[in-house]
Amino acid sequence: MLDCTYRVQIHHRAGQFAQVASAIAEGAGLIGDVVTVSLGREHSVREITVEVRHGGHAERIAELLNEVDDVRVL
Repeated sequence: MLDCTYRVQIHHRAGQFAQVASAIAEGAGLIGDVVTVSLGREHSVREITVEVRHGGHAERIAELLNEVDDVRVL
């Protein structure tokens, strides 16, 4: 198992982080830690540490995160 930290920009509105967590769960990732880097009127930036099985698994979760509306992996 590996820990992978994703820095993501998330549109600042209700339910948006829940969609991010759902995408990680869909990819069978396990959230270990969340750090808020910045909060703005329109976006927040968070670092989310996720336990993954291998590098390919980490890449798949990044793809799933990028598929969420108004979310971007930085």
